[in-house]
Amino acid sequence: MLKKPTPAQQELEMVTLEMLVPKEHLLRKIDAVVDFEFIREKVAHLYAPYLDVSEREQREAVADIDPGE
Repeated sequence: MLKKPTPAQQELEMVTLEMLVPKEHLLRKIDAVVDFEFIREKVAHLYAPYLDVSEREQREAVADIDPGE
C-alpha cells in the first residue's frame, strides 16, 4: 500500500545552472573563451537525425501496429 505523499514531496523547486555555478568559476571563464561548437560536427554521426513532427508521428503509428494481427 502506498503512503499518502507529504507536502514536501509535492513541492517543485526550480534550479538553473546560473544559480549553481559561481560567476567566477573556472568553467565559466573557459566557456567564455573557447568555442566548443566543433564538437557537434565531430560527434553528429553518433546521434539519430532530428525528426520533424510528421516523421515522429509516422514512426509512432508503425510502432503501434500489432505484429500478431
